[in-house]
Amino acid sequence: RATLAETWRALGDTPRAAEYCAQAAANFNTAGIGGARLQLTEFGKARALLEGGRALEARDELEKLLLNRSASTAVRLHIQAAHARSLSELGSAEAALAEFRTTLAAIPKAGACEECEADWAPRLQAYLLINIARGERDAKRPHLALEAANEAFDIAKAAFGDVDPDTISAQVERSSALFDSGEREASLALAKSTFEELSQLLGASHWLTLSAANNLALRYERMDELKLALSRLESAYALGLAHLEPDHPTLTMLEENCARLLH
Repeated sequence: RATLAETWRALGDTPRAAEYCAQAAANFNTAGIGGARLQLTEFGKARALLEGGRALEARDELEKLLLNRSASTAVRLHIQAAHARSLSELGSAEAALAEFRTTLAAIPKAGACEECEADWAPRLQAYLLINIARGERDAKRPHLALEAANEAFDIAKAAFGDVDPDTISAQVERSSALFDSGEREASLALAKSTFEELSQLLGASHWLTLSAANNLALRYERMDELKLALSRLESAYALGLAHLEPDHPTLTMLEENCARLLH
Protein backbone atom coordinates (compact mmCIF):
# COMPACT_ATOMS: atom_id res chain seq x y z
CA ARG A 1 0.00 0.00 0.00
CA ALA A 2 2.84 2.41 0.79
CA THR A 3 4.38 1.70 -2.62
CA LEU A 4 1.02 2.14 -4.34
CA ALA A 5 0.61 5.46 -2.53
CA GLU A 6 3.86 6.72 -4.07
CA THR A 7 2.69 5.52 -7.49
CA TRP A 8 -0.61 7.39 -7.19
CA ARG A 9 1.25 10.47 -5.97
CA ALA A 10 3.55 10.35 -9.00
CA LEU A 11 0.46 10.18 -11.22
CA GLY A 12 -0.99 13.25 -9.51
CA ASP A 13 -3.85 11.43 -7.72
CA THR A 14 -3.13 12.88 -4.28
CA PRO A 15 -6.47 11.89 -2.65
CA ARG A 16 -5.85 8.24 -3.49
CA ALA A 17 -2.21 8.56 -2.37
CA ALA A 18 -3.34 9.94 1.01
CA GLU A 19 -5.88 7.12 1.35
CA TYR A 20 -3.30 4.42 0.65
CA CYS A 21 -0.82 6.01 3.07
CA ALA A 22 -3.47 6.03 5.81
CA GLN A 23 -4.25 2.35 5.15
CA ALA A 24 -0.55 1.43 5.14
CA ALA A 25 0.02 3.26 8.43
CA ALA A 26 -2.91 1.38 9.98
CA ASN A 27 -1.43 -1.92 8.74
CA PHE A 28 1.97 -1.08 10.21
CA ASN A 29 0.38 -0.21 13.56
CA THR A 30 -1.64 -3.44 13.59
CA ALA A 31 1.49 -5.45 12.82
CA GLY A 32 3.47 -3.65 15.52
CA ILE A 33 5.85 -2.11 12.99
CA GLY A 34 7.02 1.33 14.04
CA GLY A 35 10.13 3.39 13.53
CA ALA A 36 11.07 5.20 10.34
CA ARG A 37 8.88 3.03 8.10
CA LEU A 38 5.70 4.02 9.94
CA GLN A 39 6.82 7.64 10.32
CA LEU A 40 7.55 8.00 6.60
CA THR A 41 4.16 6.51 5.74
CA GLU A 42 2.38 8.94 8.07
CA PHE A 43 4.43 11.73 6.54
CA GLY A 44 3.41 10.50 3.08
CA LYS A 45 -0.25 11.01 3.97
CA ALA A 46 0.37 14.58 5.13
CA ARG A 47 2.46 15.34 2.04
CA ALA A 48 -0.30 14.03 -0.22
CA LEU A 49 -2.80 16.31 1.53
CA LEU A 50 -0.44 19.24 1.01
CA GLU A 51 0.11 18.49 -2.68
CA GLY A 52 -3.64 18.08 -3.10
CA GLY A 53 -4.25 21.66 -2.00
CA ARG A 54 -5.36 20.81 1.55
CA ALA A 55 -2.68 22.88 3.26
CA LEU A 56 -4.50 23.48 6.55
CA GLU A 57 -5.16 19.76 7.11
CA ALA A 58 -1.60 18.97 6.08
CA ARG A 59 -0.14 21.52 8.50
CA ASP A 60 -2.14 20.04 11.38
CA GLU A 61 -1.01 16.50 10.52
CA LEU A 62 2.61 17.59 10.18
CA GLU A 63 2.59 19.41 13.51
CA LYS A 64 1.33 16.23 15.18
CA LEU A 65 4.19 14.30 13.58
CA LEU A 66 6.73 16.88 14.77
CA LEU A 67 5.65 16.19 18.35
CA ASN A 68 7.07 12.67 17.99
CA ARG A 69 10.58 13.05 19.35
CA SER A 70 11.46 9.44 18.52
CA ALA A 71 11.60 10.15 14.79
CA SER A 72 15.06 10.02 13.21
CA THR A 73 16.67 13.30 12.22
CA ALA A 74 16.29 12.56 8.51
CA VAL A 75 12.57 11.84 8.87
CA ARG A 76 12.05 14.98 10.97
CA LEU A 77 13.78 17.06 8.30
CA HIS A 78 11.35 15.77 5.67
CA ILE A 79 8.44 16.63 7.96
CA GLN A 80 9.87 20.10 8.67
CA ALA A 81 10.32 20.79 4.96
CA ALA A 82 6.69 19.91 4.24
CA HIS A 83 5.55 21.91 7.27
CA ALA A 84 7.40 24.94 5.92
CA ARG A 85 5.66 24.46 2.59
CA SER A 86 2.28 24.31 4.32
CA LEU A 87 3.06 27.62 6.06
CA SER A 88 3.94 29.13 2.71
CA GLU A 89 0.67 27.91 1.19
CA LEU A 90 -1.24 29.40 4.14
CA GLY A 91 0.37 32.82 3.71
CA SER A 92 3.04 32.76 6.45
CA ALA A 93 5.80 33.55 3.98
CA GLU A 94 8.60 34.71 6.28
CA ALA A 95 7.98 31.93 8.80
CA ALA A 96 8.11 29.44 5.93
CA LEU A 97 11.38 30.87 4.62
CA ALA A 98 12.93 30.69 8.07
CA GLU A 99 11.93 27.03 8.44
CA PHE A 100 13.15 26.17 4.95
CA ARG A 101 16.56 27.66 5.79
CA THR A 102 16.77 26.03 9.23
CA THR A 103 15.93 22.64 7.74
CA LEU A 104 18.49 23.10 4.95
CA ALA A 105 21.23 23.96 7.45
CA ALA A 106 20.50 20.80 9.47
CA ILE A 107 20.87 18.30 6.60
CA PRO A 108 24.70 17.92 6.77
CA LYS A 109 24.39 16.97 10.46
CA ALA A 110 21.69 14.34 9.95
CA GLY A 111 22.56 10.71 10.49
CA ALA A 112 21.80 7.76 8.26
CA CYS A 113 18.24 6.73 7.44
CA GLU A 114 17.94 3.12 6.30
CA GLU A 115 14.27 3.53 5.34
CA CYS A 116 14.83 6.74 3.34
CA GLU A 117 15.86 6.79 -0.30
CA ALA A 118 19.63 6.57 -0.78
CA ASP A 119 19.73 10.04 -2.34
CA TRP A 120 17.40 11.66 0.18
CA ALA A 121 19.87 14.39 1.23
CA PRO A 122 20.48 16.05 -2.19
CA ARG A 123 16.80 15.52 -3.07
CA LEU A 124 15.70 17.36 0.07
CA GLN A 125 18.35 20.06 -0.38
CA ALA A 126 17.14 20.76 -3.92
CA TYR A 127 13.51 20.86 -2.75
CA LEU A 128 14.31 23.31 0.04
CA LEU A 129 16.40 25.59 -2.17
CA ILE A 130 13.71 25.66 -4.86
CA ASN A 131 11.17 26.71 -2.25
CA ILE A 132 13.57 29.30 -0.84
CA ALA A 133 13.98 30.70 -4.35
CA ARG A 134 10.20 30.95 -4.74
CA GLY A 135 9.85 32.61 -1.36
CA GLU A 136 12.56 35.15 -2.07
CA ARG A 137 10.97 35.99 -5.43
CA ASP A 138 7.61 36.53 -3.73
CA ALA A 139 9.38 38.78 -1.21
CA LYS A 140 10.81 40.84 -4.10
CA ARG A 141 14.38 39.74 -3.42
CA PRO A 142 15.28 38.36 -6.86
CA HIS A 143 19.04 38.26 -6.27
CA LEU A 144 18.60 36.00 -3.24
CA ALA A 145 16.13 33.95 -5.29
CA LEU A 146 18.66 33.53 -8.09
CA GLU A 147 21.35 32.51 -5.61
CA ALA A 148 19.10 29.77 -4.16
CA ALA A 149 17.94 28.62 -7.60
CA ASN A 150 21.51 28.35 -8.87
CA GLU A 151 22.50 26.26 -5.84
CA ALA A 152 19.44 24.03 -6.29
CA PHE A 153 20.30 23.51 -9.95
CA ASP A 154 23.94 22.63 -9.19
CA ILE A 155 22.92 20.10 -6.53
CA ALA A 156 20.14 18.51 -8.60
CA LYS A 157 22.19 18.28 -11.79
CA ALA A 158 25.16 16.72 -9.98
CA ALA A 159 22.98 14.17 -8.15
CA PHE A 160 20.23 13.40 -10.68
CA GLY A 161 21.32 14.69 -14.09
CA ASP A 162 19.71 17.08 -16.54
CA VAL A 163 16.44 15.19 -16.99
CA ASP A 164 15.00 15.20 -13.49
CA PRO A 165 11.99 17.08 -12.10
CA ASP A 166 14.10 18.87 -9.47
CA THR A 167 16.73 19.92 -12.02
CA ILE A 168 14.00 21.26 -14.29
CA SER A 169 12.22 22.99 -11.39
CA ALA A 170 15.49 24.69 -10.47
CA GLN A 171 15.90 25.82 -14.08
CA VAL A 172 12.41 27.30 -13.99
CA GLU A 173 13.25 29.19 -10.80
CA ARG A 174 16.50 30.44 -12.35
CA SER A 175 14.59 31.74 -15.34
CA SER A 176 12.00 33.44 -13.13
CA ALA A 177 14.62 35.02 -10.87
CA LEU A 178 16.55 36.32 -13.88
CA PHE A 179 13.37 37.90 -15.20
CA ASP A 180 12.59 39.53 -11.85
CA SER A 181 16.16 40.83 -11.71
CA GLY A 182 15.58 42.68 -14.97
CA GLU A 183 17.52 40.20 -17.14
CA ARG A 184 14.57 39.43 -19.37
CA GLU A 185 16.47 38.23 -22.42
CA ALA A 186 18.62 35.90 -20.33
CA SER A 187 15.46 34.57 -18.67
CA LEU A 188 13.80 33.91 -22.03
CA ALA A 189 16.94 32.30 -23.45
CA LEU A 190 17.14 29.92 -20.46
CA ALA A 191 13.46 29.00 -20.78
CA LYS A 192 13.92 28.32 -24.50
CA SER A 193 17.05 26.21 -24.06
CA THR A 194 15.42 24.13 -21.32
CA PHE A 195 12.38 23.45 -23.51
CA GLU A 196 14.50 22.60 -26.57
CA GLU A 197 16.80 20.28 -24.62
CA LEU A 198 13.90 18.37 -23.08
CA SER A 199 12.17 18.12 -26.45
CA GLN A 200 15.27 16.40 -27.86
CA LEU A 201 15.93 14.16 -24.86
CA LEU A 202 12.39 13.15 -23.87
CA GLY A 203 10.20 14.01 -26.83
CA ALA A 204 7.60 16.73 -27.26
CA SER A 205 4.82 14.93 -25.36
CA HIS A 206 6.67 14.07 -22.12
CA TRP A 207 5.18 15.83 -19.11
CA LEU A 208 8.51 17.48 -18.23
CA THR A 209 8.76 18.88 -21.76
CA LEU A 210 5.18 20.15 -21.51
CA SER A 211 5.98 21.78 -18.16
CA ALA A 212 8.96 23.50 -19.79
CA ALA A 213 6.66 24.67 -22.61
CA ASN A 214 4.34 26.14 -19.98
CA ASN A 215 7.26 28.00 -18.39
CA LEU A 216 8.35 29.35 -21.77
CA ALA A 217 4.81 30.55 -22.46
CA LEU A 218 4.76 32.37 -19.11
CA ARG A 219 7.99 34.13 -20.07
CA TYR A 220 6.37 35.26 -23.34
CA GLU A 221 3.31 36.41 -21.44
CA ARG A 222 5.33 38.54 -19.03
CA MET A 223 7.06 40.14 -22.02
CA ASP A 224 3.60 41.00 -23.47
CA GLU A 225 4.05 38.52 -26.34
CA LEU A 226 0.56 37.18 -25.76
CA LYS A 227 0.09 35.55 -29.17
CA LEU A 228 3.33 33.59 -28.77
CA ALA A 229 2.36 32.66 -25.22
CA LEU A 230 -1.07 31.37 -26.22
CA SER A 231 0.30 29.53 -29.26
CA ARG A 232 2.85 27.71 -27.08
CA LEU A 233 0.24 26.85 -24.46
CA GLU A 234 -2.31 25.59 -26.98
CA SER A 235 0.28 23.36 -28.68
CA ALA A 236 1.41 21.94 -25.35
CA TYR A 237 -2.18 21.44 -24.19
CA ALA A 238 -3.07 19.55 -27.38
CA LEU A 239 -0.09 17.23 -26.85
CA GLY A 240 -1.05 16.79 -23.20
CA LEU A 241 -4.61 15.82 -24.11
CA ALA A 242 -3.27 13.19 -26.49
CA HIS A 243 -0.58 11.69 -24.27
CA LEU A 244 -1.25 12.40 -20.56
CA GLU A 245 -3.83 11.00 -18.17
CA PRO A 246 -6.90 13.29 -17.88
CA ASP A 247 -6.09 14.23 -14.27
CA HIS A 248 -2.34 14.74 -14.71
CA PRO A 249 -1.32 17.96 -12.90
CA THR A 250 0.68 19.21 -15.90
CA LEU A 251 -2.39 18.93 -18.11
CA THR A 252 -4.47 20.78 -15.52
CA MET A 253 -1.87 23.56 -15.35
CA LEU A 254 -1.82 23.95 -19.15
CA GLU A 255 -5.61 23.99 -19.35
CA GLU A 256 -5.88 26.67 -16.66
CA ASN A 257 -3.25 28.90 -18.29
CA CYS A 258 -4.85 28.54 -21.74
CA ALA A 259 -8.23 29.51 -20.30
CA ARG A 260 -6.74 32.46 -18.45
CA LEU A 261 -5.07 33.88 -21.58
CA LEU A 262 -8.17 33.34 -23.70
CA HIS A 263 -10.22 35.43 -21.29
